[in-house]
Amino acid sequence: MKTNFILVTIIILSYGCLSAQTNKPATAQIPEKTDSLSFEAEKLYIHTDKDAYVAGDTIWFRAYLTNSSYLSTLPLSNYVYVELCCDTLVSRVKIKCSDKGYSGFIPIKKSVLPGNYTIRGYTKNMQNYPVEFAFTKKTVILNKDKESVNKPITDIYNPGYDIDIQFLPESGRYLQNRPARIAFKAVGSDGKSANIEVVLYTNTDVLVGQYESRHNGMGLINLVSADADGYYAIINGNEGFTKKILLPKPVLSGAVIGVIRIGEKIGIKASVTSDINGAILIIRNSSEELIRKSVTKNLQSGGFEENIIISENSLPDGVNSIQIIGDKGEILAERLFFLNKKFRPEIEISQNKNKFEKRGRVEIEILLKDVSGKPMTGELSIAVTDSSLAPVLSQKDNILSYMELSSEIRGEIEDPGYYFCNPTTESDNFLDLVMMTNGWRVHTTSSGVYKREYDQEISGSISGLFKREPKNTSLMLVAPDIKLQQAYTLEKRNSFLIEGLDFPDSTKFLLGVAGKSGGQLFGLTVNDEKFLPVPPFKKPVYNQKEREILQKSSELLCAILPADQNRNLKPIIVTARREFFQPKYNPSPFLQTFSRSQMKEREDLAEFDDFPLMNYIVQTFPGLMVGTGQFGRILQSTRRGGSMYGPMSYAEPMLYVNGMQINEGTTYLEQFLVQDMENVGFLRGTAGSMFNTLSGVILVSLKRGRSAFNKTPTNIAMFTPLGYQKTVEFYTPKYETIKEKESGRSDIRSTLYWNPCVRTDENGRAKVTFYTGDLISKLNISAEGVTSSGEYVAR
Repeated sequence: MKTNFILVTIIILSYGCLSAQTNKPATAQIPEKTDSLSFEAEKLYIHTDKDAYVAGDTIWFRAYLTNSSYLSTLPLSNYVYVELCCDTLVSRVKIKCSDKGYSGFIPIKKSVLPGNYTIRGYTKNMQNYPVEFAFTKKTVILNKDKESVNKPITDIYNPGYDIDIQFLPESGRYLQNRPARIAFKAVGSDGKSANIEVVLYTNTDVLVGQYESRHNGMGLINLVSADADGYYAIINGNEGFTKKILLPKPVLSGAVIGVIRIGEKIGIKASVTSDINGAILIIRNSSEELIRKSVTKNLQSGGFEENIIISENSLPDGVNSIQIIGDKGEILAERLFFLNKKFRPEIEISQNKNKFEKRGRVEIEILLKDVSGKPMTGELSIAVTDSSLAPVLSQKDNILSYMELSSEIRGEIEDPGYYFCNPTTESDNFLDLVMMTNGWRVHTTSSGVYKREYDQEISGSISGLFKREPKNTSLMLVAPDIKLQQAYTLEKRNSFLIEGLDFPDSTKFLLGVAGKSGGQLFGLTVNDEKFLPVPPFKKPVYNQKEREILQKSSELLCAILPADQNRNLKPIIVTARREFFQPKYNPSPFLQTFSRSQMKEREDLAEFDDFPLMNYIVQTFPGLMVGTGQFGRILQSTRRGGSMYGPMSYAEPMLYVNGMQINEGTTYLEQFLVQDMENVGFLRGTAGSMFNTLSGVILVSLKRGRSAFNKTPTNIAMFTPLGYQKTVEFYTPKYETIKEKESGRSDIRSTLYWNPCVRTDENGRAKVTFYTGDLISKLNISAEGVTSSGEYVAR
């Protein structure tokens, strides 16, 4: 590898006699502002093979991407990013759209601890919006060892039960002495909805009435005429809980919207007080404006009003918005309502047998049809899992509930799948309570920074002697892995953007710049890739039934896996490794001992020799992430202040190489690969106290003969950007003969079958075949996707 590096360096420095060659079309240019259409919003949903995993498992997924506006014809991004994270990033992959859509996998390292995690997905385009616009899904890494199986799988923080109650007037406010509707929502300190009774009084202690929550802690108060003095409520909950809450006061001036659904018609009443002139009533969905009317009808009591009755059939399905707009374009009031499609496509799944045998063949027939039974073509992702090893969390988001509901409004919706599983008049009424309690949109526009990613690119900057603007420079890009060699003339340019690239993950690039007299008078910087920041981890909440299911699965794993691991193994000699040891080449000036988790020796590093050192450190040692410093990428340590729920702080750790402190910081590590190291270590938090820091200490020993101060020339950059993940097929064994069935090799699979792209034929049918494992239990079958007409389906 060093020989190749020297040869390429010579080629770059003698560029004047080199002609450009390339196998891929690519261009270099000054970064320019992109057409605003490429910043139109997208939204993403991810279907995973299951809801819970174990360390060493693999997350298989299919991402579904669409334009936020169904009227948009702009091509979708070609790449999506999928991450596994907790309070720090655990893993990230980049997925390129293929003939199987955006499908991929995330391996879970065996070192990953049990607990709660988040799967997150987004595109470059979605980075133009707040982090809440990214798709997120909670998942669990289950315990599978006897020492930890009795510990809680889910974090439960309960310092004393309390209930938080919100009272939310329809459309945001209510007016004095006028009819009003006020929704309420109760959430316990355990994060789940709480059933409550509300006893309502005026502030002059006159009893108004008693109301109860109707669904998931939500309820509704109807007032004939809002008392100008306001209201308070006595809240009664389970086990003697009681609390007094003041309601928001009615106002004298403002705008309000009321919505009443009668049969298949929707009545809308818009009211503004007399001091507001020129108000406009607008009804729209996420894509277009549907109705616009002036609010001009005079009321005898003062003010203006407009009443509209609309047939549901004249409005699009999904979330619709009613707004009152002031004469300056400001939103005075907003009310959302949801039209749940009455007739949706259906997925029927049938099996060739009801009882399953060990390592038996299973055939599943899939039928996709519309409500009249007419067959439909479509594309589905299908997962079949063992119900005992892969528990299913109840009423979670599916592609239908997420794309139509959860992605359109703010706040977490409890059991969103409930509203789409056999919807009824009652569930539609409860869904309207969701609209009143969660139903306000995020009114934001694109930052216009990140365009849609149709191909891959590399960007950076060039500086001349004494930071002068470089003149007549030449840029050379080499990537042997993809047989790429490209040359560019930059003339008077201090920045560059190389577009049109196509490379998989782990592709190594060498980039160099030179002028007519050589390259040593130039500096070259490659821009870091930008990703969404990891937000503060929000603990997911599970109800008692879900906790019991997860715990039962964990106990079963504990009982099965150790027995499985002890079967049919050849005798081996086990040599104990001490918990603490003294490295052969100690990188610390204090020559202390280290634990195996703090220090990795050459034998541990060997399989990662081709990794950039900085990437390896972040992936190996918890509590580290990559940040941006003054001179390039740096490493940052993360820790919480005050308590485990305190704010996250970030600081650059100290760096010691061969026992000497490197004052220029962790950017220094960019020049090395893992193969250059004898050992690599990280002391986190108080473990680095002897260095007089709590920000952590990184310690490395270079291979013998390598100086700590030999640097790559400033006009050359070696780097390995995040490329797209190469396609890997899900493996499922076949037991077609008696010999294969009776094989002594165990088969304890929680995911029995996964296919990210199953297409139904013109008869709406598809068939999948797989074999069960050694356990005999029920099967969970999950199918999600989209029809050829663009309708989402889930089962």
